[in-house]
Formats: sequence, C-alpha cells, structure tokens
Amino acid sequence: MNLTMKTIFDKSTTADLIIKSTTSEADGFNPKKHMKKWMGRAIILTGVVHLIYGITVYGTAWSEMFHNGLFNTVDGNPAHEAAFWFIFFGFLMVIQGGLIDGFENKKQPLPLFLGWSLLALSVAGAVMMPASGWWFLIVVAVGTICRQSNAENHHII
Repeated sequence: MNLTMKTIFDKSTTADLIIKSTTSEADGFNPKKHMKKWMGRAIILTGVVHLIYGITVYGTAWSEMFHNGLFNTVDGNPAHEAAFWFIFFGFLMVIQGGLIDGFENKKQPLPLFLGWSLLALSVAGAVMMPASGWWFLIVVAVGTICRQSNAENHHII
C-alpha cells in the first residue's frame, strides 16, 4: 500500500482505509461476524446452577444413595428420584451447552431442529412446572431459531 503524507494525516481517509481493509462492499452483511456467543454458555451456566442446587438441596439423598452402594437406590424413593434427575439433567445441560458453544466458537449455524426441539421441550416443561427454569430455556430456544433463520436468510448454511 502506498501511503502519502496526505493519507497519513487525513482522518477520514485513514478511517476509510481501516474499514476497507476489514470489510468490502461486496461482502455485505455477514452474520458470522456478528454472532454473539451466549446460547451455549447460558445453557452451561444453567446446568452448573442445576448441579450446585441439586447437590445442596439433595445432599442428604445423595449421601443415602452412596451409603447404600448406589445400585438400585433410586427406585421407589421420591427424594432419591428427584435427586437423580436434578443432577443428571444438570449434566445433560452442561453437555448440550458445550456442544452449542462449540458451534458458536466456530461461527457455524446451529441445526434448526435443535432450536425447535428445545422450544417444544421447554414449553412443555414450563406448562407442567411453571415455577421452574424452563422459561429461561424458552429464550435460548427462540434465540437458536432466530439465529438459524437469520443464517438461512443470508445464505451462510
């Protein structure tokens, strides 16, 4: 690039050079550059909160299950069943959040079925358990669907 003294001291020209070096008009809007990484991390955080809460609230149940050797200690005991599902669902959320975060880190569009599946699951969960965290997953599901729709509209899938 040939820089003259005028180019160096002219702020608008310098700004134009910076903009033109990072984008081109032919590129147009590129959603990959503007994707915010929040969905996977939000699900991971929710899973971690689930795990911490589950260990805190169901600590006694887990102690009983470990004391009894874990094998078949969930069956028929409502406290043990709740402890098991609360903790295991937390682990599943961390795993799923990690998968979504991986897509987001690579700036790859998320599979559309993922958003719709999360939405169906979270709406059913919110209807059946209104005083729960399912409402938060509805936001993540809608974000996933909107991001994929945006990607399709800009032909990046």
